[in-house]
Amino acid sequence: MYQPTLAGTGTPETRTSQRPRPSRPLPFTLRIAEQPAVAADAPVLSSSAEAADFIRPQIGNADRETFIILHMDPKNRVRDVELHGVGDLDSSAVYPRQVMKSALLRNAAALIFCHNHPSGDPAPSLCDREVTRDLVAAAHTLQIKVLDHIIVGNRADYFSFADQGLIDDYGHMAAAQVREDPRDYDDGDDYLIDGVGFADPGGRSALRASTRNKPRSFPCPTCGEPNRLTRVDVARHYQCDSCADRDEGRLD
Repeated sequence: MYQPTLAGTGTPETRTSQRPRPSRPLPFTLRIAEQPAVAADAPVLSSSAEAADFIRPQIGNADRETFIILHMDPKNRVRDVELHGVGDLDSSAVYPRQVMKSALLRNAAALIFCHNHPSGDPAPSLCDREVTRDLVAAAHTLQIKVLDHIIVGNRADYFSFADQGLIDDYGHMAAAQVREDPRDYDDGDDYLIDGVGFADPGGRSALRASTRNKPRSFPCPTCGEPNRLTRVDVARHYQCDSCADRDEGRLD
């Protein structure tokens, strides 16, 4: 069996003259995204109307949905215009992972999303709303501002998610802490973690490990000790760590 040794060191079985040569270093490199400075004549977009007027000549008359990302600097100047994707007559694929990757590589401080509706009606679809919500949530995690999402058509009207208050709403949703509600759980389900079913007594200790970040303010129904269970534990009719370990034979 091959046993690697440190380069330049000897072993009892290897003479000094036969020490192994140092191996070639791994090709680790540090790459820093460098973008040229924003041009002095780069447009500053201070309103949704200006953003719509800026992007309409580009995609307003396109016969397929086209999704554009405007990467902005901290002063709302356009740093870069990216064509993210071209879709069909009524849809376009948008990938939040790739959108955020492009924003980080371009050192964008803020983003404006734009796309067109070939039908001419800029009213957003349910899919448009869901995609925008997901993009705002992803950007919030990376501390990147989403200034707006503009939908244009072949006419002068447009739809602005920011003007309608939806960008702020999605931002609040992303920032809010989502708390679990016991009513969302079905007692008949059998959830598995590492092959241990929570529906049987042997899985109760496994549940403890997955709910340690949630407050325990309810007593254990077995031993009666206070502050041992979470709300979800109570809804599931579980017991505390000590009682569960005792039932599993870990404690005498």
